[in-house]
Amino acid sequence: MKYLIFLVFCVFINYTLGFSYSGYKVFQVTPSSYIQTKELMSWESKPGIDFWREPRSLGDSADVMVNPENLYQFQTFLDQQNLKWKIAVDDVEKIVQNERKIRSKVKKSLPPDEYDFNDFYQHAQINSYLDSLSKNYPDYVLVRDEGKSYEGRVIKSILISNNKHARNNTLMILDGGIHAREWISPAFCMYITQMLVEYRTEHLDMLKNTDWLIVPLVNPDGYEYTHTTERFWRKTRRLNQGTKCIGVDGNRNYDHHWGEGPNLDDPCSEIYAGPSPASESEVKIISRIMELEARKNKTVYLSFHSYGYWILYPWSYTEEPAPRKHQLQRIGELAATAIHRNGGGIYKVGNTVDLLYAAPGGSHDYALGEAGIDISMTFELPPRSYGMEGFDPLPQDIRRICGETMHGVKAIGLYLGYNLS
Repeated sequence: MKYLIFLVFCVFINYTLGFSYSGYKVFQVTPSSYIQTKELMSWESKPGIDFWREPRSLGDSADVMVNPENLYQFQTFLDQQNLKWKIAVDDVEKIVQNERKIRSKVKKSLPPDEYDFNDFYQHAQINSYLDSLSKNYPDYVLVRDEGKSYEGRVIKSILISNNKHARNNTLMILDGGIHAREWISPAFCMYITQMLVEYRTEHLDMLKNTDWLIVPLVNPDGYEYTHTTERFWRKTRRLNQGTKCIGVDGNRNYDHHWGEGPNLDDPCSEIYAGPSPASESEVKIISRIMELEARKNKTVYLSFHSYGYWILYPWSYTEEPAPRKHQLQRIGELAATAIHRNGGGIYKVGNTVDLLYAAPGGSHDYALGEAGIDISMTFELPPRSYGMEGFDPLPQDIRRICGETMHGVKAIGLYLGYNLS
Protein backbone atom coordinates (compact mmCIF):
# COMPACT_ATOMS: atom_id res chain seq x y z
CA MET A 1 0.00 0.00 0.00
CA LYS A 2 2.86 2.38 0.85
CA TYR A 3 4.44 1.60 -2.53
CA LEU A 4 1.17 2.37 -4.32
CA ILE A 5 0.85 5.72 -2.52
CA PHE A 6 4.46 6.53 -3.41
CA LEU A 7 3.87 5.61 -7.07
CA VAL A 8 0.77 7.80 -7.28
CA PHE A 9 2.70 10.65 -5.66
CA CYS A 10 5.51 10.30 -8.22
CA VAL A 11 3.04 10.32 -11.09
CA PHE A 12 1.39 13.46 -9.66
CA ILE A 13 4.75 15.20 -9.26
CA ASN A 14 5.73 14.27 -12.79
CA TYR A 15 2.45 15.69 -14.09
CA THR A 16 2.73 18.98 -12.22
CA LEU A 17 6.40 19.63 -12.92
CA GLY A 18 7.79 20.72 -16.27
CA PHE A 19 7.63 24.18 -17.76
CA SER A 20 6.48 26.89 -15.35
CA TYR A 21 4.53 29.98 -16.41
CA SER A 22 5.16 31.69 -13.09
CA GLY A 23 5.42 35.44 -13.67
CA TYR A 24 3.97 35.25 -17.20
CA LYS A 25 1.10 37.66 -17.78
CA VAL A 26 -1.57 38.00 -20.45
CA PHE A 27 -2.31 41.50 -21.72
CA GLN A 28 -5.62 42.27 -23.39
CA VAL A 29 -4.85 45.00 -25.93
CA THR A 30 -7.40 46.82 -28.09
CA PRO A 31 -6.05 48.75 -31.09
CA SER A 32 -8.22 51.60 -32.35
CA SER A 33 -6.54 52.13 -35.74
CA TYR A 34 -4.78 50.18 -38.45
CA ILE A 35 -1.50 51.85 -37.50
CA GLN A 36 -1.85 50.71 -33.91
CA THR A 37 -2.70 47.23 -35.09
CA LYS A 38 0.36 47.06 -37.33
CA GLU A 39 2.61 48.27 -34.53
CA LEU A 40 1.15 45.76 -32.09
CA MET A 41 1.46 42.84 -34.52
CA SER A 42 5.14 43.68 -35.09
CA TRP A 43 5.69 42.07 -31.68
CA GLU A 44 4.27 38.73 -32.79
CA SER A 45 7.61 37.36 -33.97
CA LYS A 46 9.58 38.31 -30.85
CA PRO A 47 10.70 35.44 -28.59
CA GLY A 48 8.90 35.56 -25.26
CA ILE A 49 5.81 37.17 -26.86
CA ASP A 50 2.89 34.85 -27.62
CA PHE A 51 -0.31 36.09 -29.26
CA TRP A 52 -3.03 33.85 -27.89
CA ARG A 53 -5.56 35.72 -30.00
CA GLU A 54 -4.98 38.25 -32.74
CA PRO A 55 -7.19 41.30 -33.37
CA ARG A 56 -9.32 40.42 -36.41
CA SER A 57 -11.07 43.78 -36.79
CA LEU A 58 -10.85 47.29 -35.38
CA GLY A 59 -12.17 47.32 -31.85
CA ASP A 60 -11.34 43.64 -31.43
CA SER A 61 -8.89 42.77 -28.68
CA ALA A 62 -5.65 40.82 -28.83
CA ASP A 63 -4.63 38.55 -25.96
CA VAL A 64 -0.85 38.52 -25.61
CA MET A 65 1.13 36.35 -23.19
CA VAL A 66 4.42 37.98 -22.19
CA ASN A 67 7.28 36.34 -20.31
CA PRO A 68 8.77 38.09 -17.27
CA GLU A 69 11.84 39.31 -19.18
CA ASN A 70 9.70 41.30 -21.65
CA LEU A 71 7.07 42.72 -19.31
CA TYR A 72 8.55 46.16 -18.81
CA GLN A 73 9.47 46.65 -22.46
CA PHE A 74 6.06 45.53 -23.71
CA GLN A 75 4.11 47.65 -21.26
CA THR A 76 6.29 50.67 -22.13
CA PHE A 77 5.51 50.09 -25.82
CA LEU A 78 1.77 49.95 -25.14
CA ASP A 79 1.87 53.22 -23.25
CA GLN A 80 4.00 54.96 -25.86
CA GLN A 81 1.57 53.91 -28.60
CA ASN A 82 -1.44 55.02 -26.52
CA LEU A 83 -2.91 51.55 -26.84
CA LYS A 84 -5.81 50.59 -24.62
CA TRP A 85 -4.78 47.64 -22.46
CA LYS A 86 -5.33 45.77 -19.23
CA ILE A 87 -3.87 42.73 -17.50
CA ALA A 88 -6.19 39.85 -18.33
CA VAL A 89 -4.21 37.15 -16.52
CA ASP A 90 -1.85 38.23 -13.76
CA ASP A 91 -0.08 34.87 -13.39
CA VAL A 92 -0.47 32.28 -16.14
CA GLU A 93 0.90 29.49 -13.95
CA LYS A 94 -2.15 29.82 -11.68
CA ILE A 95 -4.56 29.07 -14.51
CA VAL A 96 -2.44 26.09 -15.61
CA GLN A 97 -2.54 24.66 -12.08
CA ASN A 98 -6.25 25.38 -11.83
CA GLU A 99 -6.88 23.55 -15.09
CA ARG A 100 -4.94 20.54 -13.82
CA LYS A 101 -6.88 20.57 -10.58
CA ILE A 102 -10.21 20.61 -12.41
CA ARG A 103 -9.14 17.89 -14.85
CA SER A 104 -7.84 15.67 -12.06
CA LYS A 105 -11.41 15.42 -10.74
CA VAL A 106 -12.77 14.09 -14.03
CA LYS A 107 -9.71 12.41 -15.56
CA LYS A 108 -10.07 8.68 -16.08
CA SER A 109 -8.66 5.93 -18.24
CA LEU A 110 -10.86 4.66 -21.04
CA PRO A 111 -10.80 1.27 -22.76
CA PRO A 112 -9.11 1.54 -26.19
CA ASP A 113 -12.43 1.20 -28.02
CA GLU A 114 -14.21 3.99 -26.14
CA TYR A 115 -14.22 7.76 -26.32
CA ASP A 116 -16.16 10.38 -24.42
CA PHE A 117 -16.17 14.15 -24.07
CA ASN A 118 -15.67 14.48 -20.35
CA ASP A 119 -11.99 15.36 -20.80
CA PHE A 120 -9.33 16.08 -23.43
CA TYR A 121 -7.68 12.76 -24.31
CA GLN A 122 -4.19 12.16 -25.62
CA HIS A 123 -2.90 10.86 -28.93
CA ALA A 124 -2.89 7.14 -28.05
CA GLN A 125 -6.56 7.19 -27.02
CA ILE A 126 -7.54 9.07 -30.17
CA ASN A 127 -5.80 6.56 -32.43
CA SER A 128 -7.01 3.46 -30.58
CA TYR A 129 -10.59 4.68 -30.77
CA LEU A 130 -10.32 5.34 -34.51
CA ASP A 131 -8.96 1.82 -35.00
CA SER A 132 -11.88 0.39 -33.05
CA LEU A 133 -14.35 2.21 -35.30
CA SER A 134 -12.70 0.67 -38.35
CA LYS A 135 -13.04 -2.78 -36.79
CA ASN A 136 -16.60 -2.36 -35.55
CA TYR A 137 -18.07 -0.50 -38.55
CA PRO A 138 -16.24 -1.87 -41.60
CA ASP A 139 -19.14 -1.26 -44.00
CA TYR A 140 -18.83 2.52 -43.87
CA VAL A 141 -15.58 3.35 -42.07
CA LEU A 142 -12.03 3.22 -43.38
CA VAL A 143 -9.14 4.26 -41.12
CA ARG A 144 -5.74 4.91 -42.67
CA ASP A 145 -2.27 5.57 -41.33
CA GLU A 146 -1.41 8.68 -43.33
CA GLY A 147 2.18 8.97 -42.13
CA LYS A 148 4.24 9.83 -39.08
CA SER A 149 5.06 13.02 -37.25
CA TYR A 150 8.57 14.33 -36.68
CA GLU A 151 8.85 12.26 -33.49
CA GLY A 152 7.36 9.19 -35.11
CA ARG A 153 3.73 9.28 -33.98
CA VAL A 154 1.17 7.90 -36.42
CA ILE A 155 -1.24 10.42 -37.92
CA LYS A 156 -4.51 8.73 -38.81
CA SER A 157 -7.47 9.67 -40.95
CA ILE A 158 -10.97 8.25 -40.94
CA LEU A 159 -13.20 8.11 -44.03
CA ILE A 160 -16.92 7.89 -43.25
CA SER A 161 -19.31 7.13 -46.08
CA ASN A 162 -22.80 5.79 -46.58
CA ASN A 163 -22.14 4.73 -50.18
CA LYS A 164 -18.66 3.22 -50.19
CA HIS A 165 -17.31 6.68 -51.02
CA ALA A 166 -19.43 7.28 -54.15
CA ARG A 167 -17.57 9.27 -56.79
CA ASN A 168 -20.40 11.76 -57.25
CA ASN A 169 -20.53 12.60 -53.56
CA THR A 170 -19.01 15.77 -52.15
CA LEU A 171 -16.05 15.00 -49.91
CA MET A 172 -15.64 17.05 -46.71
CA ILE A 173 -12.03 17.04 -45.47
CA LEU A 174 -11.75 18.14 -41.83
CA ASP A 175 -8.61 18.51 -39.75
CA GLY A 176 -7.70 19.68 -36.28
CA GLY A 177 -4.83 20.16 -33.90
CA ILE A 178 -2.18 21.75 -36.12
CA HIS A 179 -1.62 24.19 -33.24
CA ALA A 180 -0.79 21.99 -30.30
CA ARG A 181 -2.42 23.94 -27.47
CA GLU A 182 -5.84 24.22 -29.13
CA TRP A 183 -7.28 21.13 -27.47
CA ILE A 184 -10.89 21.82 -28.41
CA SER A 185 -9.98 21.41 -32.10
CA PRO A 186 -9.13 17.65 -32.00
CA ALA A 187 -12.01 17.21 -29.55
CA PHE A 188 -14.44 18.59 -32.12
CA CYS A 189 -13.05 16.37 -34.87
CA MET A 190 -13.52 13.37 -32.60
CA TYR A 191 -17.02 14.54 -31.71
CA ILE A 192 -18.24 14.76 -35.29
CA THR A 193 -16.55 11.43 -36.01
CA GLN A 194 -18.46 9.74 -33.20
CA MET A 195 -21.74 11.35 -34.26
CA LEU A 196 -21.36 10.19 -37.87
CA VAL A 197 -20.32 6.64 -36.94
CA GLU A 198 -21.75 5.49 -33.61
CA TYR A 199 -24.82 7.72 -33.91
CA ARG A 200 -25.06 7.37 -37.65
CA THR A 201 -28.81 6.74 -37.81
CA GLU A 202 -29.41 10.16 -36.25
CA HIS A 203 -27.31 11.87 -38.93
CA LEU A 204 -28.13 10.04 -42.16
CA ASP A 205 -28.93 13.35 -43.84
CA MET A 206 -25.25 14.32 -43.47
CA LEU A 207 -24.23 11.12 -45.28
CA LYS A 208 -26.71 11.14 -48.15
CA ASN A 209 -24.65 13.07 -50.68
CA THR A 210 -21.54 13.74 -48.63
CA ASP A 211 -18.56 11.70 -47.46
CA TRP A 212 -16.31 12.77 -44.60
CA LEU A 213 -12.54 12.42 -44.37
CA ILE A 214 -11.35 13.54 -40.94
CA VAL A 215 -7.80 13.94 -39.59
CA PRO A 216 -8.44 14.69 -35.92
CA LEU A 217 -4.87 15.36 -34.80
CA VAL A 218 -2.38 16.81 -37.28
CA ASN A 219 0.34 17.75 -34.78
CA PRO A 220 0.49 14.89 -32.26
CA ASP A 221 4.02 15.73 -31.07
CA GLY A 222 3.11 19.23 -29.99
CA TYR A 223 -0.23 18.06 -28.62
CA GLU A 224 1.43 15.46 -26.39
CA TYR A 225 3.95 18.06 -25.23
CA THR A 226 1.12 20.36 -24.10
CA HIS A 227 -0.28 17.51 -22.02
CA THR A 228 2.98 16.54 -20.37
CA THR A 229 5.21 19.61 -20.21
CA GLU A 230 4.27 23.01 -21.61
CA ARG A 231 0.54 23.70 -21.75
CA PHE A 232 0.60 26.59 -24.23
CA TRP A 233 3.08 25.18 -26.73
CA ARG A 234 1.90 26.05 -30.25
CA LYS A 235 4.30 24.64 -32.84
CA THR A 236 5.59 21.30 -34.07
CA ARG A 237 8.53 19.72 -32.21
CA ARG A 238 11.32 19.64 -34.80
CA LEU A 239 14.72 20.94 -33.72
CA ASN A 240 15.62 23.93 -35.85
CA GLN A 241 19.14 23.47 -37.15
CA GLY A 242 21.77 25.87 -35.90
CA THR A 243 19.68 26.94 -32.90
CA LYS A 244 18.40 25.60 -29.61
CA CYS A 245 14.87 26.55 -30.63
CA ILE A 246 12.23 23.98 -31.43
CA GLY A 247 9.22 23.94 -33.68
CA VAL A 248 7.56 25.44 -36.72
CA ASP A 249 4.14 27.05 -36.95
CA GLY A 250 2.39 24.46 -39.10
CA ASN A 251 -0.13 27.01 -40.31
CA ARG A 252 2.62 29.17 -41.79
CA ASN A 253 4.42 26.24 -43.45
CA TYR A 254 2.16 25.39 -46.41
CA ASP A 255 3.55 25.92 -49.89
CA HIS A 256 1.35 28.79 -51.02
CA HIS A 257 2.99 32.22 -50.82
CA TRP A 258 5.11 30.74 -48.07
CA GLY A 259 7.24 33.18 -46.11
CA GLU A 260 5.86 36.31 -47.78
CA GLY A 261 4.77 37.95 -44.55
CA PRO A 262 7.09 39.91 -42.28
CA ASN A 263 9.00 38.39 -39.38
CA LEU A 264 8.45 34.73 -40.26
CA ASP A 265 12.11 33.69 -40.40
CA ASP A 266 13.12 33.65 -36.73
CA PRO A 267 13.39 29.98 -35.60
CA CYS A 268 12.65 31.03 -32.02
CA SER A 269 9.43 32.85 -32.93
CA GLU A 270 5.96 31.44 -32.30
CA ILE A 271 5.13 32.09 -35.97
CA TYR A 272 8.31 30.69 -37.53
CA ALA A 273 7.36 29.54 -41.03
CA GLY A 274 10.06 26.88 -41.21
CA PRO A 275 13.28 26.53 -43.22
CA SER A 276 11.37 25.80 -46.43
CA PRO A 277 7.81 25.32 -47.66
CA ALA A 278 6.20 22.14 -46.32
CA SER A 279 9.31 21.32 -44.31
CA GLU A 280 7.12 19.67 -41.66
CA SER A 281 6.08 16.05 -42.13
CA GLU A 282 2.69 16.93 -40.65
CA VAL A 283 2.13 19.59 -43.33
CA LYS A 284 3.29 17.23 -46.07
CA ILE A 285 0.67 14.70 -44.97
CA ILE A 286 -2.26 17.12 -45.13
CA SER A 287 -1.03 18.60 -48.41
CA ARG A 288 -0.89 15.13 -49.96
CA ILE A 289 -4.38 14.24 -48.75
CA MET A 290 -5.79 17.44 -50.24
CA GLU A 291 -4.10 16.93 -53.59
CA LEU A 292 -5.08 13.27 -53.97
CA GLU A 293 -8.70 13.77 -53.00
CA ALA A 294 -9.19 16.93 -55.06
CA ARG A 295 -8.27 14.97 -58.19
CA LYS A 296 -11.08 12.50 -57.58
CA ASN A 297 -13.88 14.39 -55.89
CA LYS A 298 -15.78 17.59 -55.41
CA THR A 299 -13.94 18.59 -52.27
CA VAL A 300 -14.39 20.92 -49.29
CA TYR A 301 -11.68 21.60 -46.69
CA LEU A 302 -12.44 22.80 -43.16
CA SER A 303 -9.69 23.36 -40.59
CA PHE A 304 -10.47 23.86 -36.91
CA HIS A 305 -8.58 26.17 -34.56
CA SER A 306 -9.24 28.21 -31.43
CA TYR A 307 -10.07 30.62 -30.07
CA GLY A 308 -12.60 33.20 -31.19
CA TYR A 309 -15.93 33.24 -33.00
CA TRP A 310 -14.59 33.42 -36.55
CA ILE A 311 -15.20 31.66 -39.84
CA LEU A 312 -12.38 32.63 -42.18
CA TYR A 313 -11.66 31.96 -45.84
CA PRO A 314 -8.81 32.76 -48.29
CA TRP A 315 -6.78 34.67 -48.96
CA SER A 316 -4.54 35.13 -45.96
CA TYR A 317 -1.68 36.93 -47.73
CA THR A 318 -3.34 39.54 -49.95
CA GLU A 319 -6.39 41.74 -50.17
CA GLU A 320 -7.08 40.42 -53.67
CA PRO A 321 -10.36 38.45 -53.68
CA ALA A 322 -10.16 34.67 -53.80
CA PRO A 323 -12.05 32.63 -56.41
CA ARG A 324 -15.65 32.08 -55.30
CA LYS A 325 -15.28 34.80 -52.66
CA HIS A 326 -18.98 35.62 -52.67
CA GLN A 327 -19.87 31.94 -52.41
CA LEU A 328 -17.40 31.50 -49.58
CA GLN A 329 -18.98 34.41 -47.74
CA ARG A 330 -22.48 32.99 -48.21
CA ILE A 331 -21.44 29.54 -47.03
CA GLY A 332 -19.71 30.98 -43.98
CA GLU A 333 -22.81 33.02 -43.13
CA LEU A 334 -24.96 29.91 -43.57
CA ALA A 335 -22.82 28.10 -41.01
CA ALA A 336 -22.77 31.06 -38.63
CA THR A 337 -26.55 31.36 -38.77
CA ALA A 338 -27.03 27.65 -38.09
CA ILE A 339 -24.77 27.83 -35.05
CA HIS A 340 -26.54 30.87 -33.62
CA ARG A 341 -30.04 29.49 -34.23
CA ASN A 342 -29.09 26.40 -32.25
CA GLY A 343 -27.94 28.28 -29.19
CA GLY A 344 -24.35 29.04 -30.15
CA GLY A 345 -22.50 32.33 -30.22
CA ILE A 346 -22.38 34.91 -32.97
CA TYR A 347 -19.62 34.20 -35.49
CA LYS A 348 -18.05 36.80 -37.75
CA VAL A 349 -17.38 35.64 -41.31
CA GLY A 350 -14.80 37.03 -43.68
CA ASN A 351 -11.59 36.91 -45.63
CA THR A 352 -8.60 36.64 -43.32
CA VAL A 353 -6.89 39.79 -44.60
CA ASP A 354 -10.14 41.76 -44.81
CA LEU A 355 -10.54 41.00 -41.13
CA LEU A 356 -7.28 42.84 -40.45
CA TYR A 357 -4.74 40.09 -39.84
CA ALA A 358 -2.56 38.48 -42.54
CA ALA A 359 -1.15 34.95 -42.11
CA PRO A 360 0.53 33.61 -45.30
CA GLY A 361 1.38 29.94 -45.64
CA GLY A 362 -1.85 28.68 -44.11
CA SER A 363 -3.66 25.46 -44.91
CA HIS A 364 -6.87 26.97 -46.25
CA ASP A 365 -4.90 29.09 -48.74
CA TYR A 366 -2.98 26.03 -49.90
CA ALA A 367 -6.20 24.05 -50.28
CA LEU A 368 -7.78 26.62 -52.58
CA GLY A 369 -4.67 27.94 -54.29
CA GLU A 370 -2.58 24.80 -54.90
CA ALA A 371 -4.40 21.57 -54.11
CA GLY A 372 -7.49 22.18 -56.22
CA ILE A 373 -9.99 22.11 -53.35
CA ASP A 374 -13.29 23.77 -54.29
CA ILE A 375 -14.23 25.37 -50.95
CA SER A 376 -11.81 26.08 -48.11
CA MET A 377 -12.43 27.58 -44.66
CA THR A 378 -11.09 27.85 -41.13
CA PHE A 379 -13.20 27.82 -37.98
CA GLU A 380 -11.88 29.58 -34.88
CA LEU A 381 -13.84 27.78 -32.19
CA PRO A 382 -15.31 29.40 -29.07
CA PRO A 383 -15.10 30.53 -26.36
CA ARG A 384 -14.01 33.98 -27.31
CA SER A 385 -12.34 35.18 -24.14
CA TYR A 386 -8.95 35.32 -22.53
CA GLY A 387 -7.00 33.23 -20.10
CA MET A 388 -8.24 29.84 -19.07
CA GLU A 389 -11.47 30.20 -21.00
CA GLY A 390 -9.50 30.75 -24.20
CA PHE A 391 -7.39 27.68 -24.88
CA ASP A 392 -8.69 25.95 -21.76
CA PRO A 393 -12.43 25.45 -21.95
CA LEU A 394 -13.57 23.43 -18.97
CA PRO A 395 -14.17 19.72 -19.54
CA GLN A 396 -17.88 20.20 -18.90
CA ASP A 397 -17.99 22.68 -21.82
CA ILE A 398 -16.60 20.29 -24.45
CA ARG A 399 -19.97 18.90 -25.52
CA ARG A 400 -21.56 22.34 -25.69
CA ILE A 401 -18.82 23.77 -27.89
CA CYS A 402 -18.65 20.70 -30.13
CA GLY A 403 -22.42 20.43 -30.39
CA GLU A 404 -22.95 24.01 -31.49
CA THR A 405 -20.04 23.82 -33.95
CA MET A 406 -21.49 20.69 -35.51
CA HIS A 407 -24.64 22.60 -36.49
CA GLY A 408 -22.51 24.93 -38.60
CA VAL A 409 -20.49 22.13 -40.20
CA LYS A 410 -23.68 20.21 -40.90
CA ALA A 411 -25.17 23.23 -42.66
CA ILE A 412 -22.12 23.42 -44.92
CA GLY A 413 -22.17 19.68 -45.63
CA LEU A 414 -25.87 19.58 -46.48
CA TYR A 415 -25.71 22.66 -48.68
CA LEU A 416 -22.62 21.63 -50.62
CA GLY A 417 -23.76 18.03 -50.89
CA TYR A 418 -26.39 19.33 -53.29
CA ASN A 419 -24.92 22.58 -54.60
CA LEU A 420 -21.19 22.12 -55.19
CA SER A 421 -20.25 21.89 -58.84
